[in-house]
Order: sequence, then C-alpha cells, then structure tokens
Amino acid sequence: MANEQQRKPENGFRQISTTRFPEAERFDYWRSLFPRVSLELTRRDRSARFRGEMLHYRGTGGETFALAYNDDTTTHFGKPDGAFVLLSVTISGSAMLIDATGAERVVTPKTGIVVMDSSRPLTTHTREHRQFCLTVPRARVAVSLGGERAVGERGAFVLPESGLGHFVLEHLRTLAGAAGTLGADEAQVAMGAAVDLTAGALAQATPRSIGVDEVAGGSAVLEAAKRYIALHLSEPGLTAADIAGALGCSRAQLFRVFERHGASIGGSIRSARLAYAAHLLVAHQRLNIDQIAYRCGYTSAASFARAFRAHAGCTPQAYRHECGQ
Repeated sequence: MANEQQRKPENGFRQISTTRFPEAERFDYWRSLFPRVSLELTRRDRSARFRGEMLHYRGTGGETFALAYNDDTTTHFGKPDGAFVLLSVTISGSAMLIDATGAERVVTPKTGIVVMDSSRPLTTHTREHRQFCLTVPRARVAVSLGGERAVGERGAFVLPESGLGHFVLEHLRTLAGAAGTLGADEAQVAMGAAVDLTAGALAQATPRSIGVDEVAGGSAVLEAAKRYIALHLSEPGLTAADIAGALGCSRAQLFRVFERHGASIGGSIRSARLAYAAHLLVAHQRLNIDQIAYRCGYTSAASFARAFRAHAGCTPQAYRHECGQ
C-alpha cells in the first residue's frame, strides 16, 4: 500500500519510519499516512511495538511509489473518497486478499503485480509483508479504460506478465532498486514512465478498453518499445515485428505510435545504438572498435563507422580521442 502523504518531496525519495515516534504513537502515525483506506492492527497487543519503514515519492500528478515494510495489518479499501488504483509487488512475506464476495487469494513474491481498485470493497491481511507499490489516480486510469469503470470484476486481479505487463513489472523493479539514489527530477521522469506503462497495460488487460496505441497518445507503447530496444541493442536483426511481439501489439499499432511522436522504429533503433556506442567509446577505453560495433548490433566495424560518422560527424576513433580526454 502506498504512502498518501500530501507534502511534496524536495529531494527525491523520502525515508519514513515509525521509530522516530514514542511507542504509543507509532501505529497512529502510520495509519495517518493512509487516509483513503481504513487501517487496523492484525494483533492489538502489538500497537506499542509497531514498526513501519517506507521509502516514498509523490509525483506532481498525485501518483506515488513506495518501497515499504510494516508489521502485520488489516486494510479495508472502498472508502467513498478512495480514488486510486494500486499496483503492488510482494518482495517477502504474504498478503491475503478478500473481495466483496468473500473469495480469498494469497499473494506471495511469486504472484507478480496485483492490481487493486480502491473504489471497490476489498480487505487485505498482511503477514511479515514487504512490497514495492505504485498508486495512480483513478481519473488517469479512466482515460485508458475508456470511462469510469472498475478495474477487474472484483476490484483486484493479477496483471498478466505478457505484453506491456512485463514492462510494467521490470520498470517497477528497476525503480525500487534505484529509489534511494534518485533525485526529484529523475524520480519524476521515472514515475511518468511508470504511469504511462501502467495505463497501457491496464488497457491491454481490461476488456472493452480502447486500443493501446490510443492511450495517452501511445506513450505506454512508446516507453515500452524504447526499453525493449535498449535491452536488445546487440541483436543485428532487431525488427519492428520483434518489438511488437514482445509488447503484445500489432506492427501497425507500433508504427502509428512512433509516427504520432514524430519518430520511426528504424531511426529509433539506430539512434539508440549509436548513443550507446558513443558512451562505450568514452567510458570503456579498453574496448576496440570491432568490439563496440558488435555490442551495438553492427555486423562489421566498417558499417558501424559509416553509421557513426553520419550520426556524430566524425569517426569513432576521432570521437574517442576528442571526448575521452
């Protein structure tokens, strides 16, 4: 469950801990951080020893991200002012989810991303639970779903790890790993990408949603495509079909998204490869030109040199000499 504090952070992620408070006040303080849900202790006799730790960021659009651990609690969703969608990934421990019908589901680190709609009645019981989670305002999600509809038939579901769901999970994992090192501007860029990817993944996973290339101008697909390209730069045969297949969309959708943003798929692959090559030339002086060409998806040093000269205006050797000093 993500932090609902209102104060905007000034220096990226903020560390929050109940240990700064007297024992008698710790749980009340923790509960005050989450005004849009009802939070209770699972065991009343633990109130004086309650422990909660959280690394938290709140974005300018109301989205939040948190890496958190707290002693066992029971959380009730469905308050009238609840207006967010929560994506939670369990790192350790477990959580029991109970929906309005009484159906139960145990969530563990193997479950993946659990999506919860705060507007629907839902209860969770945590046990030694550590998680990272993202909240997105429902108004933002409604755009991707084509209207104010519940997320999932019962207010909670596991996001498929196919298509954009895979990219959401990897992005949130990366964000959790880097949270302690990100400044405010860096965190906001990463959060914006997380929200766009989430909107696109929910559009893919929810029936009767609009096409993923229409969500926020295709931002979700574009972000996921760029990430896929960055991870597969060394593959000489990387194609639009490969990217579309990984994202779970059609080649036509992918081309429309890139065109809408004034870009092409081939040009984006080439630019990403050459930007990475420029980095390797300066940061890894021991790599020769053949090695760099291979790592950037070129089958020969000659073809790499021609592409690099057209991109940077000089040969790879000259670039290394001028920029590597």
